[in-house]
Formats: sequence, C-alpha cells, structure tokens
Amino acid sequence: METLILNLTGGFALFKPNDAIAVGAWSIGNELFFYLLFPLLIFTFKRPSIAISLNFIFLFVFGYFAYLMINPRVSLENNWEIYVNPLNQVFLFFVGMAIGKFFC
Repeated sequence: METLILNLTGGFALFKPNDAIAVGAWSIGNELFFYLLFPLLIFTFKRPSIAISLNFIFLFVFGYFAYLMINPRVSLENNWEIYVNPLNQVFLFFVGMAIGKFFC
C-alpha cells in the first residue's frame, strides 16, 4: 500500500526512488525531485559565489556516485538503486540550469 501511495503522489522520488511501479518512472521521479529543488537553485544564481560552491559540491557528489558507489564489476541491475537516486543526477541538472542561465 505504501508503494502505491508513493507512486500515486510522486513521493517515491523523495523517499524510495527505486520503488517506481511503471517502467521508466524512475526518470519522472528524478524530474519531480528536481522540480522541487528548482526554486532553491534559482536563488543560488543571484549569488555567483554560492552557485559556484554548490556546483563543486554537486560535482563531488556526482564523482562519489560515479567512482565509489556504482560498482563497474557488476551489472546495472545490481547498481540500479544507486543509479536512479536523484543525487546521482543532480550535477547534470544543475549544469543544465547554468548553461541556460549563462549562455542562452
């Protein structure tokens, strides 16, 4: 029942990103997570020093997931719960926001 409620509300994006019922819904979960984070990230661009610091933090988190959490010796299936975690993708989202802000 908990899984159903989390999927109907989109709450799985915050609490259990690996518990999406629909195939491919992990991506929607990440998008929901980023939409919740988006207003806070917009405010960071008003202060470039904060935005740059946050970018390095997200880069560190990205590297942590890519090089320490995800094991290249096992299948993606065994890494799936780590891969679909929104924190694994947040650097890419933030860089996309920065490109839109500073280059468009």
